[in-house]
Amino acid sequence: MGKYIFATDVDGTLLNDQGEVHPETIEAFKKAQEQGSYTVIATGRAVIRTKPLLNKIPYVDFLVCNNGSAVYDVKKDKIIYLAGVNPNHYPTILDFARQHHVTFKLHTDLDWIGDAENKNEKPTPLTSELDQKIRSFIQENPHSATLFNGQTPTQLSINGSEEFCKKYFQQFQDWFGKDSSVYLTNSIYLDVNPKNKSKWTGLLELAKILHIDENHIVTFGDSYNDLEMLLNAKDNGYPLANSKIELLEHIPAKIGSNNTNAIAKKILEYLQKE
Repeated sequence: MGKYIFATDVDGTLLNDQGEVHPETIEAFKKAQEQGSYTVIATGRAVIRTKPLLNKIPYVDFLVCNNGSAVYDVKKDKIIYLAGVNPNHYPTILDFARQHHVTFKLHTDLDWIGDAENKNEKPTPLTSELDQKIRSFIQENPHSATLFNGQTPTQLSINGSEEFCKKYFQQFQDWFGKDSSVYLTNSIYLDVNPKNKSKWTGLLELAKILHIDENHIVTFGDSYNDLEMLLNAKDNGYPLANSKIELLEHIPAKIGSNNTNAIAKKILEYLQKE
């Protein structure tokens, strides 16, 4: 029996408009595990921000986080693959965020530092003291891949309006594109990640570990940062009907919206092939 990796984005894909998972999708995840396949959440979120979702999304084996910068084994409670973004971009992006009054986030392998978007989000506050520690360490250690506390930065991002992020997307690519990958996520985030790292490369790293052929990676998404994993999965990549226009400009929708059981139906189709 062939094993699959079923990988799905979170917001606008796995979660419906009410922030819940379709019950048939949960059952499909369970059946996939029972048949020896693997279920994966692939997201722009950090590991520390994604793990709480496991309380409402059972039967998940792995997390591919920060657009492929980190792969986390749920059962082992351990990061099994990690790539770091250039820390030297921290001052530039933070100063840009402050200048334009938008939310800044610094994700690491162990933490999430920045400003909360709502009452449910609890990052480590970016105080003036912490900011100065980070800046001083970067200035004194320009070639270090870690921060002063030994943590590896996996993503630097800002959160603004759709209009704002679309306006500055190309500028971020011009500024950071030489040594980083820039993603427009859910139309409201500008994410700066390690060069040539994406959800797809994270899935490839996982496939190597699990000894699964990349042709058995099945992906679901709705946003621009899902584009690479959808295109590279070829016939096994499924954009949802509610996908962002930035994604649909490159690849048409293949299945129903996030408010339907479309993901569950597609997973069961694969499982029934075996």
